[in-house]
Order: sequence, then structure tokens, then C-alpha cells
Amino acid sequence: MAEALSALAGIAVSDGGGRVTLGEAPVRALVQVQAWPITAQAVTDALATLPLGEIPPIGKASDRGSYLVAYVAPGRFMVTGPDADLPTRLTDLIPASAGAVTDLSHGRAILSLEGEAAADVLQKCVALDLADAAFPVGRVAATMIHHIDVLMIRRRRTRFDLWVLRSLAEALAEWLLDAGLEEGISFRPR
Repeated sequence: MAEALSALAGIAVSDGGGRVTLGEAPVRALVQVQAWPITAQAVTDALATLPLGEIPPIGKASDRGSYLVAYVAPGRFMVTGPDADLPTRLTDLIPASAGAVTDLSHGRAILSLEGEAAADVLQKCVALDLADAAFPVGRVAATMIHHIDVLMIRRRRTRFDLWVLRSLAEALAEWLLDAGLEEGISFRPR
């Protein structure tokens, strides 16, 4: 299968020499799973059979190796992994009577903001408390940055992943690069 082009191909590589770097994480497969109200437990049990690690509580994400599952709202999961057939596997695992499986692989981009100043840069953009105690590793929040819907996941203390519509990824990246000027933000392409 052909490799997808970067959603950030129009942004020039830069080395701000600072404490934060913006980049794009490769997306091989990204799937939204929505359970129906009466089937939430069945869908959770089905997801637990995959090598996704422990299914987290609402508002959290867990990863095992190259798979990540984020429980973003009641009955709604976002799952990403390295296998291009992940959407098909989830569709086979979860019947339509239990929930909806939607392949978002080509419609989303994942921006990665990493470094000691990552939370400082993001704090300029969102109305969330990003202190380690308030927004710990594994926390998930649906928010907006510059009128762009973003699913934000704190992957490590110094790394945030921002899941965004692919068509808006470049605008979000430019906004973050501006917000990070004080920190000497760098951009590295995929």
C-alpha cells in the first residue's frame, strides 16, 4: 500500500534550538469505535481481546507497544495501531448490532509536541490545567485550539499528541509554531 503524504508537507523544517519540538506521528490505522448505550460492556470486552493493553476508564488512554486505545466519551473509543487491517479486524470483532466502527485513518493527522516546554506551549492555546497533577500521563481531553477540534493525549510528561482533522493539521501546526516562538520551537517532518 502506498505511504500517505504528510499532512504537514507545506511546513518548512526549522530548528529553533529550544526545549520543544513539533512533528507529525505516522498514522497507519486510526479507528473510532462507538458502542450503543446497552452494548458498551460488550464492545469494551471485544476491544480487550486485542493486543491493545488494558482498556482505560473514560478520559484516559493506554498503550501497549504500538497500539493505543483512548476512551474519549461514554461508549466511544479511538484506537490506533500499526496494522493497516485494524479497521477490518475491529469491524469483524464488533457487529453493527453492538456498535459502529469507523475508519478515520486517512481523515486524521496526529501532531506530536514534545520537550520540556511542551506543556508551556500548549497552555497558551487551551483553557485546561496542564500541570502534571491535573493532567497526568494517559489523560485524554477533547478541546479546541484556534477554533480547531483537537483530541489531546498526554503520552509522557513531556509529550502531547494532538489528533486533528487532516485538512486542519497544517493550520494547527502553524498556530503551535507561533505559540512556541518564545521557547525556540523546532519542527521536524515525518
